[in-house]
Amino acid sequence: MGFDDYKVVLYRNQPDGWVAEIPAIPGCYALMSTREEALVELEGIFQLISEEYRDRNECLPVDTTEIVNQPFDQNQNIDIQHERLRREALANAERDSAMTAEW
Repeated sequence: MGFDDYKVVLYRNQPDGWVAEIPAIPGCYALMSTREEALVELEGIFQLISEEYRDRNECLPVDTTEIVNQPFDQNQNIDIQHERLRREALANAERDSAMTAEW
């Protein structure tokens, strides 16, 4: 299962900061100063946890998260922003990996 197979919960952490988490996976959350940073960081955390599961020959938990209430609709383009940030993060990771391989 990949990052896009899970529901992400994003909420404000008062007084400043944002939390992004995948409730289905214990410990899979990120706290950053902006929504966008929290989502990018969450994807990195997901990758680390995914690798840990893979190293132990275990499957990631199935996402059974149900969204009951979605009152926060201030910015409907968050999915578009998340996808853009996700692609940027992946491109950066590939670039960094290629640079490390050259060493």
